[in-house]
Amino acid sequence: MHKSLILLLPDIVNQGLRQASHFLSALEGRHEPASSRIGHALRPVSPGHNHLVCGDDLGVLVALLAGDHHLPKLHARVKLICFDPCMGEPAAGSNLRSATEQLVALSVRLLLMRALLADTGFICVKLAHPTAPGARLVVDTVFGTENNAQDILWQTPPSQRMASTALRHGLMHIYTKHRRRMEPALPDSTAHRQPSSCAAEAMLRHLLAVTTAPGDTVVSFNAAEEIASVASTSPRQWIIATPDTAVGDALDQRMADGCGRSFLRHALPASCRHQQAPFASR
Repeated sequence: MHKSLILLLPDIVNQGLRQASHFLSALEGRHEPASSRIGHALRPVSPGHNHLVCGDDLGVLVALLAGDHHLPKLHARVKLICFDPCMGEPAAGSNLRSATEQLVALSVRLLLMRALLADTGFICVKLAHPTAPGARLVVDTVFGTENNAQDILWQTPPSQRMASTALRHGLMHIYTKHRRRMEPALPDSTAHRQPSSCAAEAMLRHLLAVTTAPGDTVVSFNAAEEIASVASTSPRQWIIATPDTAVGDALDQRMADGCGRSFLRHALPASCRHQQAPFASR
């Protein structure tokens, strides 16, 4: 990590705050969808409606904050967000400017996710080792170190998507939106226990048991396969977002194999795709 990034951190988060505020202000001035104007309510927030969305995370965030014809309006209503920024390893010869742009993009997304969370909500941010130091500073600044509930070491098995050993190791950082308002008691060691095919699924099931209750809303950005496996049988309302259609197909198949509840699949309309400081590809 560039040492200068530490000095630039206040400016990075302030830039992110300005951009996030711009998005939120634009949403406040947005007209209601035509279906609402003619007397039809937006799709209700219900455990019976689960969604798999193909689109960039920023576009999905804006759609969920505003609500549209396919997705419910979830401003301040989400109990748990799972977020993998997918920032990738720093490119050879990468400079301070590119690193700063990535962290600004991260701060925008985190600030909008904070707006999605209920006051008693949690966010779980997955960071790989190569990008962890600078990104962790941004997460701490946005959510506050006092709201850091737990850090969990994770390891992902080798795959074509993650050939790099460094990217397969890292930490999951769990934060509350307002820790003073929410000090959850850990469940009994046998509570909500379900068979899991891998450690990642077991950890996710435990995280759900601690932070949510049946019927709560969970949103996952850049979801991995363990999310799909758990979501297919979990009695929560799930919004699962992925930027890649092929990954969406794999997640869809994984959920179908789980013999769980159905998911409504959408592709984010082109008008909702916001191109702003994209993360580097893995």
